[in-house]
Formats: sequence, structure tokens, C-alpha cells
Amino acid sequence: MKNSEIFSTCKLLILTSSIIAMPVFAQQYANNLLVNGDAETLSSSNAVPGWMIQGNVSIQKYGSKSGFPTATDSGLSNPGKNFFYGGNEGEAVAKQVVDLTFAANDIDHGHVQMDFSAWLSGEGKQNDSASIILRFLDANQNELEVVEQLSSAEQSSGKGFEQRQLSWILPESTRAIMVELHFNHVQGASQSYIDDVTLILNNNSESGACAAVYEVDGRVHLPCVDVLDAKGDRQSYDVYLQLVPNSTPYRFVLKSIAQGVLDPDGCEGLFESSGNLQLPCVSVPVNESERAIFPAQLQLVPSSNPFTFELLP
Repeated sequence: MKNSEIFSTCKLLILTSSIIAMPVFAQQYANNLLVNGDAETLSSSNAVPGWMIQGNVSIQKYGSKSGFPTATDSGLSNPGKNFFYGGNEGEAVAKQVVDLTFAANDIDHGHVQMDFSAWLSGEGKQNDSASIILRFLDANQNELEVVEQLSSAEQSSGKGFEQRQLSWILPESTRAIMVELHFNHVQGASQSYIDDVTLILNNNSESGACAAVYEVDGRVHLPCVDVLDAKGDRQSYDVYLQLVPNSTPYRFVLKSIAQGVLDPDGCEGLFESSGNLQLPCVSVPVNESERAIFPAQLQLVPSSNPFTFELLP
């Protein structure tokens, strides 16, 4: 391999290892993406923070009125102080659109699973009910799929809540999810309630052979970093990087580089002529037994020797 080729390859590999600076992305994967899904954020007006309201949806305190469930009645292990209430005037809806553009590459490779959960209550004797509809949207807000199977309709007592859960591999081209909380009041005092709504994305691409792997000692292994040569042909390299201690922003130094094998699985890194390194899948330890996958971008530090890359925000 010529020195010029090694230089280009090293730059590419270094960018890939920057992925390790996971804290930037940890707020997106493996965390609840809904704003105020637990009804604990209040407003001085009648608005419901984080949600678009149709009808009389409001936030109410457990046990604050006759007929309302108490926190103990709810059945939730940690119900907090409040819940979503549908009011007494027929159907009411609360909507929230969750932006998923940060996970676009992983979604389009079929790697992203949505784990959704909510606690619902409805009075079967009065035919009051609570339900949730999930709409998977593309970049133009067109519906790709609709899920309508989360309901409290079978419940016979309005005071206790029952958990409804759904796991779903996001369809290709999904860029947002619209979450709709539906409350249907038929007669008497409304007993349709919802609480503790969570929408979490998990990246299941870790098993891919090309996923970058970050270890607790700061080593980063980039098994597949693709570089385009002057003819437009793609070459793959296997690279190791090392985190620079106490660096801010995170910096990684190239330690070794070798010819790799083209093995596209959606997790391979791509080094661009601008010095930008795209890393769609970086496996990072979150505790002693679990790892999580995050995307990252690195940028080659000009004239660095040894080759060094910075993690981009």
C-alpha cells in the first residue's frame, strides 16, 4: 500500500472511531422520546404541555375529585401525582409527533425497534374507553402504517389502570410517529384515563459484523470503514482508534489500519473526501452487562500527526 493510500485510509478509520463519544446520542436511543408522557408537567393555563389537544383533555391529580382514581388505585408502581383525563364531552384527543430523523439510516436498514407502553383505564359499565393510535409517517407526513390495537375497552372498573405494550420494527422511510391518546365518554362522569406513556427506540444492529465497538478503556474497533478511490471504487479497511484521555470535544488517535473485507450490513462506516466520517452503528457499554448502539460523526483534525479525529455534536 502506498503512503498516500495509507494516509487516506487512516483518516477514514479515525473518523469512524469517534463514534465512541456516545453521550451525545444516548439521549435519543433507549430513552422515552415523548414530551410529558407521564402528565407530570403542568401549565398555568388549561393547556397540556407537549400535546396538541382536541376536546377537553386535561391533566388531573390522583384522588383530587370524587370518582377519580387514587395513586394506590392506579396499579402503577410509580404513578406520580397526575394522569391524563378525557373530560365529559364525548370524544377528546391528545396528539404528539415524535421526530425520528436522527435514526433515519438505522430505520431504513430495518434495525430500529419501537417499544411503546401506556397505562389505560375505562369504565366498561358506562362504555367509556381510552385507546391509543400510532401513525408511522414518512418525511412528507404521509402515513406508512397505522396501529390501533391499544385499548382499555375490555376493562370493567374505571379506577384501576391496565398496561398496554407494543414492540414494532419501524417500517422503512419512517421519519416520525404521531401518538394519539383517545378518550371516549358515553354517559355519567367520565372514567377514561391514561398515564405513563412511553415511546422508546432501540437499535438492534449491534449484531452486524460492521458495527464499531467502543470499550471502557477507550479503544475503538472499526471493522468496516469504506473509502472511495479516485475511480469511485469502494475499498474497506479495518481500523483501531484510541480515545485521548480528558479530551474535549472527544478526540481519537489512529493506532492501526489494515485492509478489510467489504461486508455491507448497514453498519459500515463511510469516509468522505471532506474528512467527515459517518458511523451509523457504534456499540457502547452502558453497564457491566449491556451495550447500546448509537450513530456518530467524526471529523479529521487538519494536519494532525498522528492522525486524530474529533467527535461532532
